Parts: sequence; C-alpha cells; structure tokens
Amino acid sequence: MSSKVPKTAEEIEEMLRLVRKKITRETEGHEVLDFLCTKFTYRSREVWIESLQDGSSQINGKAIDDHHYILKAGDIVSLDVTNIPEPKIDADFKVIYEDEDMLMVEKTGDLPVHPAGSFFKNTLWYFLVKKYGNVHIMNRLDRETSGLVLVARHSKAASVLGKQFERRQVGKEYDVVVEGNVLWDDYVAKGFMGPAESSLIRKKFSFTEDENWQEHGKFSAHTDFSVLRRSQELSHLHCRLHTGRTHQIRATLLSLGFPLVGDKIYGLDEQFFLSFIDGALSAEDKKRMRVGRQALHCSLMSFVHPMSGEELVFKSSLPKELEELILS
Repeated sequence: MSSKVPKTAEEIEEMLRLVRKKITRETEGHEVLDFLCTKFTYRSREVWIESLQDGSSQINGKAIDDHHYILKAGDIVSLDVTNIPEPKIDADFKVIYEDEDMLMVEKTGDLPVHPAGSFFKNTLWYFLVKKYGNVHIMNRLDRETSGLVLVARHSKAASVLGKQFERRQVGKEYDVVVEGNVLWDDYVAKGFMGPAESSLIRKKFSFTEDENWQEHGKFSAHTDFSVLRRSQELSHLHCRLHTGRTHQIRATLLSLGFPLVGDKIYGLDEQFFLSFIDGALSAEDKKRMRVGRQALHCSLMSFVHPMSGEELVFKSSLPKELEELILS
C-alpha cells in the first residue's frame, strides 16, 4: 500500500484499484516474476507474465515486459487488482457507532480486516474506504475472529488512539468457546510467548508459565479468564487482555488444555490448518471442528474518545453460530 494519504476522490479510487509493494533490502535481487509468484500465489506464472506484458503490473509506475527484471531496494511494484477474483467472504459487517472522528464496527467471523494474500477488495478496509474515504483501522482481528473493530476517520484521531494502544489504555475483552469442561471459575495466566518451534506451522506461537523462557527473550503475556457457562463438552469463557501479543488468547488456552472450537491452528489438531491451505479439509475434519471458524469474539472495547475526551465502552454479543455451540 502507498504511504501517501489520498485526498481526492480520484486518489481514493486509485488506492482501491492498485496494490503497491515497496522492495526492501531483504527482497531485492529477485526476478520480478519470481517475486509476484511467491508473494501473490493466487495467480499462475503464465498469468503474471501476461500482466507484466499488458501493463496491469508495473515497476515504478511504468510497464515492463521483461519478467527477468531484477528488483532493487526502493522499487515499487504496482498491481491492478480490478479483475482479480478473490475468495468469498461474509461481508455483513455493521457500523454500530459513527461520528466525524471515529467508527465502531462489528465484523463477522469470515472477513479479513486488511488486504493481504489473495484478499484486497473482499476486506473490511476496502468496504470502509469506499464508503467513508481514507480510514485508519486501529485494532487488527484475524479473518476468522468476529467482533469489535475501532476505526479512526482522520490522522489526528488515529494518532491519539494509537497512543492509547501503545500505553495499554484501551480495554479489550473477548468471549471464546473451548473444547472441554473447564473446572476452575477464574484463572490468571501470566507467562511468556514465543514461536512454537515443534510445530509445522511457521506462524504458530506457544505459551508457557515457565519463567526460564524470559531469559531467552520471549515476550510476556498476561490474560485473565473467567468461565461464563459450561455444557457437557464445551465451555464459554470471558477473556481480559493485559498484553496484546499475537494469538495470545488462542496459544494460552491451548497450553492450558482447552483448545478453541473451530481453530485450525490452535484447535484440536493443527493438521486442520495444513489440510485447509491445501484445500483438503475432509468431512470428518469439519465435524471435529464443529464450526467453520475459530470461536473467538471481541466482545468489549473501552477507550477515551480521541477528540472529546469522553470515556467510551462498546459491547458486542456472541454471534449466533457461537451461541448455538454452547446451547447444543
């Protein structure tokens, strides 16, 4: 994405049409075709060659038909995504509050927040920019996490809210449904997170309460859990974050022996994720997962309004597909 803030309708329209990637020192030295095929796997090698030849993929704003071109640090690769098909999503998000400075959005459990991978137009960011112009999404939820998303409508509001996040002044609470009958009523999980080195999934993390991990540069993680409801096989928990580590709730609960329902990475079996990315999830896999996405929902956010200074609290109820899990 370009770092330039669009000001006119034409600039916004261009932003909604083009993906721009700046080449860094880490990615220079590769042929442009290899870069495109590796970074954007949703198109074949032959189609990327055609896009370079017809000018829909450009280098530094210019068409280049030499797919052997060697990328240099600072080069800008731009892609016209107008006609690129994207996976289907559930775009039934709701704007539950808006003023001239901010929005509070409630998203579904099948909607990417930011453009990435094979998603550009089918993202919350795209839908919001089309309606409101340039916006700044302040908290990132995974595609399969539902609930509250805070959005700033201008750079000053984004700056104020960003400082609240940095200072951990934004309250974030989640509801989850986990496998197993949790016997405790409340649990304070204080420990450390780092890469799950034994996993086949590179982006997976692990959590431990072993203080020796701190010596190896692992990140501290603190989450408070309380049980809201129990059924025969599942438990509905409320989670309050004190730190905001990637996959913190999911990794912590897995370490405690209570994997999230429907979670392909931190659920009953990480093979779910490996099968999913190969398009090979079986009917038996789906039955064991119980639901098609991870049972994680951002249910509360509290912060100070970026302009008025008013203390705000927003709440979101558990979606129907997760509510039905605990009642079944």
